[in-house]
Amino acid sequence: MKRFLIAAIMFVFAPVFANIFDVKAETITLITKTIKSMSLVVFFKAFNTVSIIGILRAGGDTKYAFYSESFCLWAIGVPAAIICGVFLKIPLDIMVLFV
Repeated sequence: MKRFLIAAIMFVFAPVFANIFDVKAETITLITKTIKSMSLVVFFKAFNTVSIIGILRAGGDTKYAFYSESFCLWAIGVPAAIICGVFLKIPLDIMVLFV
């Protein structure tokens, strides 16, 4: 239930978070869109982190948790971000949904 609340707060207050920075209006628009995109996927990421990695770390299996997170980040996340951003020219706010 907390995941929904956090996602809703991120989505609703995205413009407020973006206006914390002293940047151009175009950048604030990009930050707002990116935060809103992140709010749509934070539910799934929070579930995976707490349910899988958190339980393994609490049980003392820190090596597997480390290898699992590292592999997903460096073998899947970073290459996917490079492909989406550099080769496919996908905007940042949409790329956040894929990575």
